Amino acid sequence: MVKKSKKSHQDDDDDDRDDSSSGSEDEFDRDDRERKEDLEARDAFADRLKKKDKDKTRSVVSKSEKKVKFFLLQWLFLIKHK
Repeated sequence: MVKKSKKSHQDDDDDDRDDSSSGSEDEFDRDDRERKEDLEARDAFADRLKKKDKDKTRSVVSKSEKKVKFFLLQWLFLIKHK
């Protein structure tokens, strides 16, 4: 049989405060972790959008460059054959 030590009421109050403060710290840690995860997800999403826009922009520019080259070549051809 194990004997329990007697605690004063003041010790019980201290234990209650420790439990509540550690519980609230856990809640704060959890909220902080969730906030960081949300920020990382937001940043990753923003990066994906930027990459998608950049890829689209490149294809538009490359198409217009092809058109410019085509018209320049036609113009040069016409000048040479006049």
